[in-house]
Order: sequence, then C-alpha cells, then structure tokens
Amino acid sequence: MSKFEAKKRAQETAVKAFRQGRSALTELLELHLKDSITRDPVDKIRLICEALLCVVPVEGDPQSVLDQLDMTPLQLSQLRRIYAIALAFRKVNASSPFIAVPWPFPNDEEHYSLYIMPWHSIPVHCRWTNSTVKADKEKRLEGKPVWDSFFMVTTELDLSPVSLQELKTEFEVWAMPFALWVFARLADAYNLQLIRTVPESKEET
Repeated sequence: MSKFEAKKRAQETAVKAFRQGRSALTELLELHLKDSITRDPVDKIRLICEALLCVVPVEGDPQSVLDQLDMTPLQLSQLRRIYAIALAFRKVNASSPFIAVPWPFPNDEEHYSLYIMPWHSIPVHCRWTNSTVKADKEKRLEGKPVWDSFFMVTTELDLSPVSLQELKTEFEVWAMPFALWVFARLADAYNLQLIRTVPESKEET
C-alpha cells in the first residue's frame, strides 16, 4: 500500500468514526447550512433560519441554546421575523398575472413597524394596464397612511414585477449579514464540517 493510499484510508476511517458519533440534529444542521451555500439569497436566508430553529425548543426556555450561540432573545425574535418574510417572498411568482405577497402576519400598523419598516424604504407600485385602471388604483390609495398603502399595493392591487424585485433586494441586503452571522455561529457551536476537502494529488510510489 502506497503512502497516499494509507493516508486516504486513515482519513476515511476517521471521518466514518466521527460521523457515527454525531447526532441526527447535527446532521440536520449541516444539511441545511450546506444546502444554503449555493441557493439564491431568499432561499439561503430561509435555510439558515430553519437551521437555527432546529435547535430552539418549541416549548420552554431557549436561553441555554442562545447562550451557546452567544445570541440574545431579541436576535431570536428578529430571526423569526426574517424567516416569515423569506417564506412570503418564496411564495410569489414574478411572472404571475396577479402579484400579491402572502404576508404571514396581520396587515396592520404594528406589524408593518415590526416586519417591514426596518428594511423597506423604496416606494412600491401596483401594475396597471391602462390609464383608467391606474386612476382607479391611485384613487383607492388616496389619503391612506404609509403602512396601509404598502399592504394594499402588495396584497390587493397587483404589485408590479419591478416593485417585487426591489422589495426582495431591499430585504436581502438587510437580512443577509445577520443570516450569515447566524450561519457562522451555528457552524462554530456545533463543529459542523461544511467545506468539502479537496483530494490530494496521488503521490508517486
């Protein structure tokens, strides 16, 4: 057996032993985070959020998990909101004849402040096919507060494809740094092996 073959066999044995001692939870975390690497931004954010939610207890106090990850309850709440928005955007098809975002929370001022205001600033526009339709939609929006206009345009008045892409981009720019920070915290805390090692070139014997 060559030195290269012996080294390879030892590495394979070590990896096998390592994996046999890992929990199903660790495997699930690794699967989510690995899968997120090559996904589009919204899906990447979703998978990272789901990875964290895998380790947070559904009932009871999550503080022990948060301590392990060096996170705060406020950051966990923020991640839950980010996850809800990512899920909503994944349900929208930009080529649909009628575009509406299925926000999974009440369309009121309180939830606009919690879920939308932290990242949204670009005005949204509805789609219209002629001047009559445009005038009718503009009339429905007259006098509405910002939060109400936002929810009307994104859910009732046929959001324009351009506005949809602008919304998604705004959200991605805001949420991605936090999602990547969570990614790093999970990888460190659970000792995840996320990078595939490149095989060494075969040595001459």
